[in-house]
Amino acid sequence: MKSKIFEEVFENLKNHGAKACVIASGRGAPIAWFGLEKKSVELFSTLSAAMISASRILHRDANRAPPENIISESSDLYMVINDISDDAIIVVFGEKKESVMEAAKKARKELRGVMK
Repeated sequence: MKSKIFEEVFENLKNHGAKACVIASGRGAPIAWFGLEKKSVELFSTLSAAMISASRILHRDANRAPPENIISESSDLYMVINDISDDAIIVVFGEKKESVMEAAKKARKELRGVMK
């Protein structure tokens, strides 16, 4: 069942400009992905989980709400990291910021029901 949902989420992300995506556990273990080589997936998963964990701590220590997402921008790529649940994250890479961000938010909502 999860694989079908992953396929649907990935297809929607691709339709909105995503070039790659990783769904990972909150500890950084890759669960599902597209657009990245296997050797890169583990590194992206681990580092993305660490980034969102560090961001949660920084927000908490500043007495602020936890982050909704983390955005990284280069001259040709946007990366959006979102929590799916307490134990899962999604990392989306794309060229069009607005489109990729909206698709990442939609993916987050769709995955919340299956990633508990």
